[in-house]
Amino acid sequence: MKLPAMSVTLARLLMPIVLFGLQSLPARADACPDTAQQYWRAFRTSVLQGDLTAITNASRFPFVVFSGILDSDREEKSIDREEFVKLFPAWLEADPGLSPTAATMKSLVEATVRLTPLQCSTATQFRVGDWVFRPASEGWRFVEVYTDE
Repeated sequence: MKLPAMSVTLARLLMPIVLFGLQSLPARADACPDTAQQYWRAFRTSVLQGDLTAITNASRFPFVVFSGILDSDREEKSIDREEFVKLFPAWLEADPGLSPTAATMKSLVEATVRLTPLQCSTATQFRVGDWVFRPASEGWRFVEVYTDE
């Protein structure tokens, strides 16, 4: 398909402006804080090693579980450490729903070596799949999970 000469000329004129504009944009304000990256590295290692004690110690209790598929149907439940330990293996096998093919939270944790700015929506929260993390007085903590059940 041949574009009209005016469109091609306009595109040639605007391209350097657009590219220069993109290069001069400041870094995203929602980039993950260093403390979140450090916490994630340690938490990820604990998950991949299956260290439930370390995972539990890196979590806040009471822990919040949101269950249900639709936001309007979600139920909120607070659980203690004992129930957390029982439920955590199922959360690892849950599909985070981020791709058209089936996946697990464990495979997402394995693939997420470093948090991206999209995972850090604010300086006070980051999210990896269905898992939510927030800072507390003692540092970042795993605080919520979303499940379909």
